[in-house]
Amino acid sequence: MKHTILTALAMVGICLSASARDISDLLRDIETNNIELRAVAAGNKADIYDLKAANLPAGPSVEYSPFYRSGTSGIASSELIVSQEFDFPTLYIERNKARRHQSAAIQAGYQVARQQVLLSACLSTIDYISLDETRSLMEKRIAIADSLLHLYERRLANGDATILDLNRIKLEQMNLRTALVDINSSQAEIAAALKAINGDIHPDLDGLSYPAAGTPLAAFDASGYLDSDKTVNAARAALSASERQVSISKQSWLPSLSIGYRRNTEMKESSNGFMVGASFPLYSASTGIRASKARATQSRLQLDDAIARAQADITSAVNRVSSLRKSMDAYDIPLMEQTLILMGKSVDHGNMSITEYYLEADKIYEKWQTYLKLRSDYYKALATLNKNTL
Repeated sequence: MKHTILTALAMVGICLSASARDISDLLRDIETNNIELRAVAAGNKADIYDLKAANLPAGPSVEYSPFYRSGTSGIASSELIVSQEFDFPTLYIERNKARRHQSAAIQAGYQVARQQVLLSACLSTIDYISLDETRSLMEKRIAIADSLLHLYERRLANGDATILDLNRIKLEQMNLRTALVDINSSQAEIAAALKAINGDIHPDLDGLSYPAAGTPLAAFDASGYLDSDKTVNAARAALSASERQVSISKQSWLPSLSIGYRRNTEMKESSNGFMVGASFPLYSASTGIRASKARATQSRLQLDDAIARAQADITSAVNRVSSLRKSMDAYDIPLMEQTLILMGKSVDHGNMSITEYYLEADKIYEKWQTYLKLRSDYYKALATLNKNTL
């Protein structure tokens, strides 16, 4: 029986190193299967087609007018007009340049949506891994409690223990099994949420490990972070598109042109000719320019806001990662493992009562649980700090 207790105690530390598969495999699947991202991509494709269509001239128009005259059988005269309207040629050039900027803004918006989905999935998966570690620890504690129960049942039979000792162990088993049920329930909820994110496909969550640490804090480049920040880049692309729209608006005073063919008939006589026309946007041009400039100002302010928020997020994330790392380093896991093993030997040899054992063991396990929570928070903070690499 002694061998069983010490073996269970010696296995407690395994829970921190059992996982092997990286989260990135799961995130690649989610990027492919996520319905929201597929919908955004389809909508973006439609928007890009709309941009192309908006820079094409309208189709030609055909008008035919028959005229009737009293005393004349059939059509007395008729008029046929075939015409084509188009904008001033330089406008097509400017709109084509603007289309490229607008397409870039659309793609940048997709990258923001993609990052949000993947970061959310990453953080949920880290919670799942943390629960895996906690569950593993609980299972080891249950194994220890089972071994202690067998030991004290034998001691009770020999008169070396009391029923209170057995009840204390049984209460520990009850608490641990209840906690295990809660952990399994929480993991099931996370798995269901990840299934929804994964396009209603069950994700493979077995054997997952925490993500790679990414850039060390000592080498972290805040300016480089801003250059790769998806939200900032989307705001920059939106500003570029807005400024290009101002250039288009400044040319809105240019006339629209039309050319056409005209044929008139009078009885058996007919005449043919060409039409050339122009329309001048005298009243709408100035209003359109003011509107486009206001939108450009809005985009510029949104970019400033995105940069300010990103800088605040960087500072907060770096400080949080640093603080959590220091807190984690303060915990001596090997010391806790060794202490539990020595306490198990003391119980085995009768040098420590079961009540004393659990009083001390509960303190150690509470510290261990705190460490696991810090470990989870640390990797979540790292994932947030390195979200631009997702």
